[in-house]
Amino acid sequence: MSIILKGECMEKIKEILSDINVDKILDVATGRGEFVELLKNNIGSFNEIIGIDNHKASLKIAQEKNKKIKNIKFIDEDIFNSNLKKESFQMVTVSNSLHHFKTPQNLLKTAFSFLKKDGYFIISEMHRDGRQTKSQNTHIMIHHWGAKIDMINNYYHEETFTHDQLVKLADTLTLKEKKVLKFSYPFDENSKEEYKEYFKKGLKKKLSSVDKKNQDYQNLKKEMNEILKHVDEYGFATSEMTFIIGRK
Repeated sequence: MSIILKGECMEKIKEILSDINVDKILDVATGRGEFVELLKNNIGSFNEIIGIDNHKASLKIAQEKNKKIKNIKFIDEDIFNSNLKKESFQMVTVSNSLHHFKTPQNLLKTAFSFLKKDGYFIISEMHRDGRQTKSQNTHIMIHHWGAKIDMINNYYHEETFTHDQLVKLADTLTLKEKKVLKFSYPFDENSKEEYKEYFKKGLKKKLSSVDKKNQDYQNLKKEMNEILKHVDEYGFATSEMTFIIGRK
């Protein structure tokens, strides 16, 4: 699915992105390549996008989605030990990844080191506070519940940050011309039933990765049922996002 920005704040972000023309873009901790999808549909122009991650299953999804696009590629590397050349990208982005790292400041510092002087740096992360709708709270509940399971399975995953925490993290970098916005992705109301079935299957599958003898299993199961009840009542929408852009 193409991610094309809509809505008042999203139109502002789209305007910002559409005015940017760059050579090479690096998307750090790219995961399934969702932010690459947003960039390729909204940025003014680019010659190449590289997504970097060392999570093989997610990378496989990203590669499959973009297999016919020659100037978008994904590499399986740890950003902290990457062979990529420092200060070689005109844009570096980090999206929905900071809460997956024990030291998010170090991730930002490392990502920033690959950016050329005057290049663009973007942070785009979901936040857990603010004026979330009940359907957006569904997303936050699911995300935080899933984070508990990931931690049990030795995959580092904290709860998402607040908007102010994300702004403070961005302040650890020396960004010029910094802009901070909040936005939400568009949600198709006709997809409510589809989402209900999707999460019923997905959450049960996620819970199955936890040993039933684990001391937290019953609490996780109870919380899952509460989330599914919330999905039935309010549906699902992507939580509000923090978008920060500046230059080096």
